[in-house]
Amino acid sequence: MWDRLTPEERTWKEKAAEFADTVLRKHLREYDERNCFPEKIHEAAHDAGLMNIAIPKEFGGHGVSQKIIAVAGEELATVCSPSAFTMGFNHGSLQPILVAGTEAQKNIFVKDLLDRRGYASICLSEPDSAGSNLMAIRTRADRTADGWRITGEKCMVGNGCRSELFLVLADTFVDGRRSGLSFFAVPRGEGVTVSPNTDKIGFRCLTTPSISFREVGVPDDHRIGEVGGAEEILLQTLDYIRFGGTPVILGITVGALRDIVPFLETRKVFPDEPLIQKSHIQLQLGDLYSEVRNNPRDALAGGRPSRRGKALFHRDGDLETERLPPRRPRDERNRANVRLVRHRQRLPGPEEGPGRARHHDLRGNHGDPAVEPFPGPARFARQGWMALTW
Repeated sequence: MWDRLTPEERTWKEKAAEFADTVLRKHLREYDERNCFPEKIHEAAHDAGLMNIAIPKEFGGHGVSQKIIAVAGEELATVCSPSAFTMGFNHGSLQPILVAGTEAQKNIFVKDLLDRRGYASICLSEPDSAGSNLMAIRTRADRTADGWRITGEKCMVGNGCRSELFLVLADTFVDGRRSGLSFFAVPRGEGVTVSPNTDKIGFRCLTTPSISFREVGVPDDHRIGEVGGAEEILLQTLDYIRFGGTPVILGITVGALRDIVPFLETRKVFPDEPLIQKSHIQLQLGDLYSEVRNNPRDALAGGRPSRRGKALFHRDGDLETERLPPRRPRDERNRANVRLVRHRQRLPGPEEGPGRARHHDLRGNHGDPAVEPFPGPARFARQGWMALTW
């Protein structure tokens, strides 16, 4: 599968894998246990050139392709998926500006922000409305003589505890009349209140506070796009965010497989046989591995799915479509994967060389069972199955 990568793509993949092994693994569990933003990880990521890599070069990023985002994100998430999410949030949060902002807005709100290693958050969901029903938001922006006055509350704001700029989706009113949804760039300051980090079950280092806006005044040049024109900007932004999250979920599954195989080889059941020798375990594990191998095809082809269900590819500025190779029948995949499992599953490690694998000590990843309420393999296996059924 990785033979489809260009030398540049392979370089970024190896760079991300090295960072995951040397930095993410060192701080594994630390920031989730503390329920706070992973400052040390981000300092190291900035120094390593792994932050904001998909932002265009002229605005402070590296301008890499979607395929590089996919392969690098998977490597990071295989070791620590919450940290991988935090590292990529600027990409999605700044999309409204990159999609519909003026050159001046891109320079002020993107380039200047990234030059000082700043963070932005996109504010969509609200506590009084379902997250998927964004057309019914209550946050409003009223037109004033010198700009806009924004009032409302947003919840589950990714990286919100650390961000200094908020991209706020609001219902706009001009002369008291509703004018549709609009995006606004709102700096953190007077009238903006950030709550403590939400106390979640997992992904705790990905801070998700509530943000309150109390009659926050912003000039009209902080409005992104036309008044009432946020719907198309929002759809493009959500497309981008969903693609960016996919390799992270895939990385969780790959991490689950790397951990579960050694466990299955040593865990014995009646009559004193390793679980790995049970046919139903082989079939389930093989099918999961097959999904891991097949699911990245869209990303490796260089594009992301659109709302119309087609694959989009950006090559030399043109939009193209490409047919993906057909998927093997399920029974054929199972036969192949049973053989694979019997010969000790060889999963792609960070080197990604042909036939190379890396097997991890479960205890090294998950610590003392007295501290960890669920056994590491079981927890990661559940995450893996959730990733495939999401």
